[in-house]
Amino acid sequence: MIFLLSLMLGCTFNEPQLPTWVTEVQVPLEPQKFLVQDQLDSSVVTIQGADSLLALSIEGDIGEVRLEESQLAFPPRDTSRTFTLDTLRFDSLQALNTGFLSLRQVAPQLAAAVGQSVHLPETTFVVGPVVVNSSDFKALLVKEGQIRLSILNAFPFTLGPNNQSSQGLHIALYNDSTGELVSQLSTNQPVQPGETVVLTDQIQQRWVRSPLRVVASLPLAQAVSFAVTDSLLDAAGTSAVLEFPHLLATEALARFHQQHYRRNLRFSLKDQKGNRLKQGEIARGNVLVTFANQFPLSGQFRVHLPEFQQPDGQALQVDLDFLANQTVQAPPVQTNHVQIANRQTPGAFLDSVQATVELITRRTSGFVHLRASDQFQVQVHTDSIFFRSFSGYLAADSIAIPRFQRQASVDYNGLEDGIRFAGAELLVKIFNEVHIDQLRIKRLSITGRHRNSSGQVTASAQVHIADQAILPGDPGNPVLTTISFPTREVTDFLNILPTEIEGVGTIAYQGNASVTVDASRVHGRYSFSTPVQVKIDRQNRIEGDIQTLDESSIDADIREAARDDIRGAQLALQITNHTPFSGTITMLVTTDPARLQGDFYNLSRLDSTREFVEVFQIPSASIDPGSGTVRAAGETISQIGLNRSQIRLFSQPPVYVGFLVTIDPTDGFVTVRGNDFLELAGKTVFQVRVSQ
Repeated sequence: MIFLLSLMLGCTFNEPQLPTWVTEVQVPLEPQKFLVQDQLDSSVVTIQGADSLLALSIEGDIGEVRLEESQLAFPPRDTSRTFTLDTLRFDSLQALNTGFLSLRQVAPQLAAAVGQSVHLPETTFVVGPVVVNSSDFKALLVKEGQIRLSILNAFPFTLGPNNQSSQGLHIALYNDSTGELVSQLSTNQPVQPGETVVLTDQIQQRWVRSPLRVVASLPLAQAVSFAVTDSLLDAAGTSAVLEFPHLLATEALARFHQQHYRRNLRFSLKDQKGNRLKQGEIARGNVLVTFANQFPLSGQFRVHLPEFQQPDGQALQVDLDFLANQTVQAPPVQTNHVQIANRQTPGAFLDSVQATVELITRRTSGFVHLRASDQFQVQVHTDSIFFRSFSGYLAADSIAIPRFQRQASVDYNGLEDGIRFAGAELLVKIFNEVHIDQLRIKRLSITGRHRNSSGQVTASAQVHIADQAILPGDPGNPVLTTISFPTREVTDFLNILPTEIEGVGTIAYQGNASVTVDASRVHGRYSFSTPVQVKIDRQNRIEGDIQTLDESSIDADIREAARDDIRGAQLALQITNHTPFSGTITMLVTTDPARLQGDFYNLSRLDSTREFVEVFQIPSASIDPGSGTVRAAGETISQIGLNRSQIRLFSQPPVYVGFLVTIDPTDGFVTVRGNDFLELAGKTVFQVRVSQ
């Protein structure tokens, strides 16, 4: 015991030592994958095809063009024509009767032989003059017509030619007031007792005046003997009836029965532009008819337009009453929904319209002086005729394409300045519902402008299209015309990255046409497109997501380790590049929360006590020389040792880590696919001495 105590008093005791060892503690970084598809998060970039090639496409509507009524309008027209009556027709003049002329009146000398038998040798009785008066006319200047005279032989002997009068019966008509001979009628045929003979004569250009004087020569055909009695003298005799069955006069003072006149006039449908109509439906327009009566008769006037067919199938007609020497105007006749076409030759051009003018006069109660040279005037006024449908020929003309715009709807996220495209194409699709033989885009100008975030125009470009044929279509059955323009002009247009697009233009037309105003239209779409074959002229930056390493992300062994307990640390970063680009990746590690409020990646200022930066090269991918696409990804794993000040940052969470990708300019154009990507995976490995 004493020995042991002496031994203990004679020795020095050290503090007991715990065992220690060095372990690795990892702080993993969240992987980041930069998909090209995501980086080009643009409204105008699409993925096409099984190989996921990217394409830039900007589409929009071209202003709709419709044929306006004005394009299918015929101008106002005034057609006036003066007609003369030409002839005055008399078909029902009252017959003029001489009355019965007895034998006592014809041969008064026989009265002395009453009760005796007398013998009459071949002789000629002269009857008249007998004056007959007409209640229908006072004077007629006959242009042409017929006089018909019926003579009754009521004598007891035959009348006819004899040795003294070889011409037989002869009657002369005279105007009583002037003594002018009107007509001579005769027959060399014997007329038996009780027989009536009818004599006719044609007269021309001769005045017939009432009253008329009739003188008749009645020869006995042969000598005759008969007993004379008073009853015979009174019962025997003759009578004559004078008729004018059909007379055409050039002047008359008469009571007029109904006169009927029909005339035709035509008015043109051609316009100054040269449009020609075959058939059509009128949308609107009026017909106004004026009748100027310059003669002293009243009646009814009618204008018949056979080429204008109303919805009920009846031809358009204008009726109005008129008085003597009066000008009248019919109310305007609307032609809405009226069909107009060539009725005589269906399908032929209708360059003029026929109007049939019909004039029917009323019977007069008194005598009226009228001449064939008297006139009436017809005026047909048509307002501008606008067509709802038109079939025919349209002369060369053009229609403006309304201005079309696309604004504030195009974004180019990820397509930064310095990127240029190759091989762009403009595709114009025209849907035509207008049937015109020759229809073409005369001019189409599309302007693009690029506005920056301040609204300032920084670049502009134009594409011009001219003289492009459009296939004819039909209303309700559009026909597609596709026009492709793979030109340098189009490429230059897309390379300004237009944020707004507008266009104007003109469509020209000419030829045979069948169009409907409401349904005939031309509309279309434009599409600018290019596969994303880009050339990068200057460096472009892609900012990665900011990762926060808080206490849950950094192991306590690191946070609580003494200064000398962390023996070392290495930063490892794996970079996988499946893009045709090269460049650098800048990694920023900071504990400064102020960076979150501003430009996190502003590297012009660095606080070495709170942050550090490491730069890594992006490995090159293997590129297919034929297609220009990535054949195999490039991959590197980089390890960098951290110094004490850099290591110390991880013990002061939160720690903010960000990656800035810088894309270098390309040597030429490269092809980009939607599934191309750049992927980052990293970790920081700490060697920490740990004691139990």
